[in-house]
Amino acid sequence: MQVAMRNEGFNIVSQVSFIFFYISNHWDDTKVDIAQKTVQALIEMCTGDYINQDIAFKGQVIVSINLQLNMHSDNEEKRKLKSSCIELLEVMLEEIDEKSCTLAKCIANHLEMDKLYQEMLNLFDISNYELLCRAYNVLKRIADYEGISTEKLVEVKEDDKVHQAMWEYCRHRSRSVEIAYKNDTVTQAYFSYDPKIHIKDKSYIQSQIKRSTPQEKLLDFIEWTNAVEKMQSKKDIFTFFRNKIPFLILSRLRQWLLIFLTILLNLIVLFTVYTPLDYNMANGVCTTNSTDNETCSSTSHFQPILSPQISLGSTTVLEILGFVHAALAVMMVIEYFAGNWGSFSPLMELKEHLSCKKIFFSLSKIILGKNITYRLCLGSFKLYLQKPQQSVANDKNTLANEYYQISWSSFQSIYRIFFMVCSLVAWIPVPGLKYMYCLCMLYPFLKFDVVAYISRAIKRSIKQLASVFLLCFVFIYIYAVVSFALLNNYFSKDKDQFCGSLVQCFFTVSRLGLLSTLGSELEIRPNNDYEPNFTLYGFRTFYDLVFFIVVTTLGLNIIIAILVDRFSEMREKSDKVEEDNESRCFICSIERSMFDKDFKKHVTKEHNLWDYMRFIIHVKSLPENSHNALEKYVFDQVHTIYASARN
Repeated sequence: MQVAMRNEGFNIVSQVSFIFFYISNHWDDTKVDIAQKTVQALIEMCTGDYINQDIAFKGQVIVSINLQLNMHSDNEEKRKLKSSCIELLEVMLEEIDEKSCTLAKCIANHLEMDKLYQEMLNLFDISNYELLCRAYNVLKRIADYEGISTEKLVEVKEDDKVHQAMWEYCRHRSRSVEIAYKNDTVTQAYFSYDPKIHIKDKSYIQSQIKRSTPQEKLLDFIEWTNAVEKMQSKKDIFTFFRNKIPFLILSRLRQWLLIFLTILLNLIVLFTVYTPLDYNMANGVCTTNSTDNETCSSTSHFQPILSPQISLGSTTVLEILGFVHAALAVMMVIEYFAGNWGSFSPLMELKEHLSCKKIFFSLSKIILGKNITYRLCLGSFKLYLQKPQQSVANDKNTLANEYYQISWSSFQSIYRIFFMVCSLVAWIPVPGLKYMYCLCMLYPFLKFDVVAYISRAIKRSIKQLASVFLLCFVFIYIYAVVSFALLNNYFSKDKDQFCGSLVQCFFTVSRLGLLSTLGSELEIRPNNDYEPNFTLYGFRTFYDLVFFIVVTTLGLNIIIAILVDRFSEMREKSDKVEEDNESRCFICSIERSMFDKDFKKHVTKEHNLWDYMRFIIHVKSLPENSHNALEKYVFDQVHTIYASARN
């Protein structure tokens, strides 16, 4: 269509350019609408087409734009026309051809920078920040072509606070990324940086991006970008409601206050809780009487202090601070679940994980193995037990949902609810309930990376750990049965070794075998009435050594080894990611040794990973008919890569 606009018989691009030039030279307020349509037509014809851009330039488009920028904007229609003129400037300055640099320098020679700068001040005054950044990006593009700084293009008044504020705002909000455009043209794509786009857990994203091949890395990077975009949309909704609801404001301050109160309340409990004055005799603890004989008023082994002594002043402080603590705990839980609501695993998925079919099938695979389990499950019963194949989703955000997904049964989710319950219960004016504050002391550690690190390690090793625990459980049960049947007389109640029933024997064997060793706790001979016997000694040696090797040595050490291996695996992966980040650029994959200039500057300024992520989000947020050539190209490439990967 753009080529058809410039046929030899009637060059529409040239004609429209001269129409715009004529309107600008013979201006009156009745021509605003036709001028707007003319500029919009030029934008459509010149976007991504260097020849049309050159024709428009020869049609005095830059002169017309100068005239429009010089006019006073006293209504919305005129301001919209100036906005379109700035957009047309952006299109004309696109680096889409090897000759674009020459055209850009010609545009720079004809464009009146002072008028563009004055328009930027007007835009800053009316708070049109989006268009202001686009005008600043025009200056940045010209400065890049000229090889100079933007400050040399316009005269910024250093003594004027408004000028300085506007200029600093533009510098902070403008970002650029390098794009490998058609025909291997490397060009800069400028966009306005939105500080509201918060990329959560940057280090975690970098560690999780797959890097086996450049294609896999690119696809996973796009997946993470989709996840960040989706999380941002949820955050915007939550931010809207948080600004409307007073108790959700000042989130970070409340979190620190809750941590401080948790520590303070536990310190008060630590230093102000004492045993009751009548605790000894009233609860039956043994004491010495007047004849120096020890007497006990009760045979109970446990003497709990359910109502400790707390001074009136401490009780008052605990009640006041406890009320604030409980209120903050409720707010914390509401904010956590409201802010992460879209990230929680679906309830249907939770139901699937908790179903009897799922539990039975998982236990069967752990005990019998995957192959044996499937062989035992025949026909429809096998299909019933099998996990259904996950269909390829058409929604581009399906996989993005999984990247920030939070499980309902995660430690973070469960503990926050538990924390709130403990806080509410501890606030009840009963002295014994103040103990509950100690269970809140894990909350300050929720923000630490080490907690998430340990949680991920255990979660990834849960099947292996469950297998070892089940094996130890079965082996201890076998030893309990053998001990009950053959060695019952070796257990002495006087030594708290109970084996009067199989259940008692199982608990005794578990405690003696896991906390120490079964062989060292049970004597070789039940008592001194039995004569030494080598056959008995040999049997006990075999019996005790097998338990010691299988349970005490192998079982417990395998559990430790599983966790150590998991930590080592995660650390090795983290080291590889860190080494990859330090040795090569994530975007262009060029190794650090190939750079003559500063590599750190390259990855933080020229090829900043997070700027590329923000640029893709920026491109996807724009209406498709408002893309310039570079934005349209990136949008199509991202869509093509994603679609091909899904198919």
